[in-house]
Amino acid sequence: MFKKSKGLLAVMLSLTMASEFVPLSKADPVSANTAVNTTPAVPSGIEIPSVTQNSISLKWKAVEGAESYRIYRARLGYNDYKLVGSSQTTDFKDDKVESDSNYLYKVSALNASGEGEQSAEVLGITQWSFPNLVSKIDISEAGTGNRMRIGDMSGDGRHDILMVQPANVRDDARNPRFVGHLAAYDIEGNLLWKQGTVDPRVTTSGADEPAQIYDIDADGENEVLAVMQLGDDTEKYFYIFNGKTGEIEKKHQLPDQRAHDAIFIANFSGNKTPQDILLKDRYSKIWAMDKDFNQLWHYPGNTGHSLLPYDFDGDGRDELVNNYSLISHDGKEIWRKNLPDHVDTHWVADLNGDGESEIILGGSDTFAFDVDGNQIFRNGDTVEPQQILVGNYRIDSPGLELAGLDRVNRGNPGQDGMFLFTSKGQTLYHEQRAKGDWGSIVRPLDNWTGSYTPLITTYRRGKDADNPNGIVPKLYDGYFNPIVTFNQHTDAKEQVMVADVSGDSRDELLVYNLTGDLSVSIYSNGTSNLKEHITGVTRMSDFRNYNFSRYDSRRYDLTIENLVPAGIEAAVNNSADVDVSWIPILGIEKYNIYRSDNPNGEYKKIGTSGIPEFTDRTAPTGTSYYKVTAVNSEGESNLPIVAASETINASGILDPVKSDETTAYKAGRTLPVKFQLSDNDGNFLTEATAKIYVEDSKGVSAGSASKDNVFRYDSDANQYIFNLSTKSMSAGEYTIRVDVGNRTFYSFNIILR
Repeated sequence: MFKKSKGLLAVMLSLTMASEFVPLSKADPVSANTAVNTTPAVPSGIEIPSVTQNSISLKWKAVEGAESYRIYRARLGYNDYKLVGSSQTTDFKDDKVESDSNYLYKVSALNASGEGEQSAEVLGITQWSFPNLVSKIDISEAGTGNRMRIGDMSGDGRHDILMVQPANVRDDARNPRFVGHLAAYDIEGNLLWKQGTVDPRVTTSGADEPAQIYDIDADGENEVLAVMQLGDDTEKYFYIFNGKTGEIEKKHQLPDQRAHDAIFIANFSGNKTPQDILLKDRYSKIWAMDKDFNQLWHYPGNTGHSLLPYDFDGDGRDELVNNYSLISHDGKEIWRKNLPDHVDTHWVADLNGDGESEIILGGSDTFAFDVDGNQIFRNGDTVEPQQILVGNYRIDSPGLELAGLDRVNRGNPGQDGMFLFTSKGQTLYHEQRAKGDWGSIVRPLDNWTGSYTPLITTYRRGKDADNPNGIVPKLYDGYFNPIVTFNQHTDAKEQVMVADVSGDSRDELLVYNLTGDLSVSIYSNGTSNLKEHITGVTRMSDFRNYNFSRYDSRRYDLTIENLVPAGIEAAVNNSADVDVSWIPILGIEKYNIYRSDNPNGEYKKIGTSGIPEFTDRTAPTGTSYYKVTAVNSEGESNLPIVAASETINASGILDPVKSDETTAYKAGRTLPVKFQLSDNDGNFLTEATAKIYVEDSKGVSAGSASKDNVFRYDSDANQYIFNLSTKSMSAGEYTIRVDVGNRTFYSFNIILR
């Protein structure tokens, strides 16, 4: 091998260095400055610290080396990001927004080298206009101290309300309640039926009442299930009442006279729908019964406040989340954790998006376990996580977040506060509320705006040092900005329920009192004609209603099947096409549009749209009905319950031309073909593109109408007209076709002689 001497190497090195040396003044500026001239990093920690009806404020963490920032905004559902402002600081106020709106924001940082990448998007919601009071119901016949259940008892397709007055029980913190009186109302305020006896001594309820609305016999009609002691009863019984009439259908002896702290519906038997019944006492025992009230199993272990059935392994039979344990469908304990206190609230949700459901427990601390009992996290930042809510409250945070209510101090004065954790159990927010009260309740509000942007309903906040007159119910976003404030409801002890009572895919709020003004106020975020949602088909209850518990033990149900579009509207435009619109849904990729000629008929897909708008250019004359579904990588949503509709009125072919072949015309004559188009309010449609086509009996196009076949609009007569010349047409039968836009409105024959 050839080896270079040290002297030769030195000469070569010197020559190489000399040949590659370039004076600094002539150096490549890109190469020389690469290490220092870099664009800034991506901004992080973006939050929405405050909102008003016409502004949304943002703040974020400072980016090292950034000289300024740019703020981009898009309308929810349109992905139309535009630059809306810049800032030299780490905050920005966007005061060019529309009220009652959702916006997406991104932020980028700039320096002398240019603009860095845009941040993850965050969602900003303006303060909403006060909702519409769609119904106010007098519930005085139900008595005082009632709690509410929601479900379609009347069978008209709308949810009704059941006021449940508990029997007078001493110390319901330790002794289970049973039901003393039931009063069923429809959402227009009509009393449907009553059962039991009102007890004026009952003014409140400190625990769940054993009552649910559910189709327990799977006959397509909902029943009312309740534990009561009626008439000559010497003990408490499990009653099944006809939902429409309140008549007793069945009466069963309880497995134990304390087996009535709550009722839950499960599917341990592998039925097509859940038909098994769970009963529990206050803290120590569970009974599982089949639909005929035969005991399936008994569990003697400790219980929490509620129970949560869920089919984890997909075998068609539920397992049961109870306290710090998981129980199999046949009542055997799969695993149990020896942890302090008892569990107040259970949830099942895929927190991290890995396709597997996690178990979330609010007990001594907040815990998350996988189905095998492995602890995923434990957050001890709270004193007593009394309630937990799962939702996508911060879209820039991976997975789902956990909101909730922490009972910090049960003393007098007491203290509580709301909180928010990430999907990994890290604390994002913990309310530092002044001392005064500790009885707040939070509820998930999945779809108030129609966009499935989750909000937090907070009520019964009582009074504190900062609010000596009490705090009224409020709806909060994921940054704990109040989006709606119920100033009309000054009683800080009012109760609130959440449900889509009318079937328009949006949640309504039902506010009611235990004493005083015994009424229910139903609020909707949008116009709601309650009668238009009557379908005549019993609407089955969803899990949150047929397994209602004040302790919010729920499964996360906002999967694609349940992201049903709301606010669907259809309006014919001046071109005789139908514009369909709806409220955009957070995280949806596209929408499918369906049409039918009958509100309860078959709906056929007519198009797809990537934005919440669609123009139907093939709508026929008459009334068309529209439904829209949402689509993402997981699949397609269910169809809405109620359709939007629009009508295109067409006059038919006007005189002198007859479209019924009763008149023969002389060949060579000019035939004025005329018609009118209007909407359902009688307004004429004046800008449609209408064309005429003529074919002979062999289907050959006749030349007289092929060169200039467009109708003109006569504004004096409010009609479309085409003067059809028959000079080049011989005697015989011809087919006339009139197309408006992309569809045929008229097709008829004429005879020339």
